[in-house]
Amino acid sequence: MGYYTTVLIKNDAFDAIEKDPTFLSRLLKEMKASESRDANPLEENKPVSLAVGSFANYVTVVGTNHSSEDVIMEFGDEIKFSKKKRK
Repeated sequence: MGYYTTVLIKNDAFDAIEKDPTFLSRLLKEMKASESRDANPLEENKPVSLAVGSFANYVTVVGTNHSSEDVIMEFGDEIKFSKKKRK
């Protein structure tokens, strides 16, 4: 089984991501932090945005979920999700 982390990247930020030498380490740090947020019901699946270049919210670590859970995500002006454990 295991866990997976969902990351949303808006295509407009691709050039800035390529030029940012710290992007991958910052992204991994937020992905790891997402695991601990998932264990706290008050913080669970709280999206966190990373700044890239002049883009403040073009990369979002959406959340970490266990692979035994089904997750439905809706993306638009805001990120919405629902999840349920498999039986």
